[in-house]
Amino acid sequence: MKFIKPLTEAEQTQLEDAYKNNHQHRLRQRSHSVLLNSKGYSISQLIEIFGGGRDVTNTWLNAWSQFGIVGLQDGARPGRPRIFTDACPKVI
Repeated sequence: MKFIKPLTEAEQTQLEDAYKNNHQHRLRQRSHSVLLNSKGYSISQLIEIFGGGRDVTNTWLNAWSQFGIVGLQDGARPGRPRIFTDACPKVI
């Protein structure tokens, strides 16, 4: 069984904030899995809760261990670049 190192109070707060308040579903799910793992949930239990596979769950835990909350965020995705940027006024 793989467990992450015990969380500091700041890390716990950071993960809880991401889990409860972030608008990105994937980041919320990954943060939740790290929180549960820190409370003793095994990888098998996390797979039952979140689906996916052992490799995916291990990737999330490794990303947290190496990079913190930044490691749980989505990277750039392939495909056509966005036409509208965040700087464009919201006309729609």
